[in-house]
Amino acid sequence: MVSQENLKKIAKLTEKISWNYLENLNSRDINGLKEKLKDFLINSLWDDESIFQLKNIFTDLELNDDELKEVWQRIEKKIESTYSNFLERTPHLFEGKTKEYEDRLIDFFVKAGELKGQNQSFSTIIGYFLIHKNLTQTQLKELTGFSKGTVSTILNNLEEYGFLKKRLIKGTRKFLYTFGRDFSELSLDTGAFKKEINQIATHFFLVKLEELNKHKNKKGYEFLSERINGVMNFLKIHKRLIDHIMDSDFMKNIINGKI
Repeated sequence: MVSQENLKKIAKLTEKISWNYLENLNSRDINGLKEKLKDFLINSLWDDESIFQLKNIFTDLELNDDELKEVWQRIEKKIESTYSNFLERTPHLFEGKTKEYEDRLIDFFVKAGELKGQNQSFSTIIGYFLIHKNLTQTQLKELTGFSKGTVSTILNNLEEYGFLKKRLIKGTRKFLYTFGRDFSELSLDTGAFKKEINQIATHFFLVKLEELNKHKNKKGYEFLSERINGVMNFLKIHKRLIDHIMDSDFMKNIINGKI
């Protein structure tokens, strides 16, 4: 538990920061400060020495308004180019055992898709989006080994169904596709998994999570375990939804031949 002494120090510093923020920006909106301060405290990016070097250089320049605009445009341009390069990096975030688990997860999604009558290509791409969430067409082609035409067709279908959101990557002609529905939204689609598949899936992911926890020092562990836990939460929600439907008077009447 945090000591009262530390809580008092935190409160006093927070009050000072809040006053400075409101006075310097002549602002009445404190929500921006809340978001910025929380991010500063919990995001490890702000421990990067480069951030403070940039701040010192920026401060020493003593820029006027026109110079500030010029420098900021240069910073924005570099951020955008770095972002584009980042999106085109190799999509394999995993190595060793964690890469094996990614492959096993994809195999599972393909088998689950076959039970629902989905073709292998469709299920494979859905599986990679469930793991990575954001992917470009080029990354998907590299991950799956499918042709550009196959990937393009499936992406268009998934976007049309509302599973994917597409946006243009600034400064390029390429699009970033994002899995546009979270697991709680997917649970509303009662046709997504049958009860039998839910049981098989729950057991599969429990086993894989236990195995994966033995390799916490491997690259990609945190990312992959987070995605598996997300799938597990979806399965729990989906099971409760199925149970609720099966326990409803409507379903009981169907089962008993009253409807």
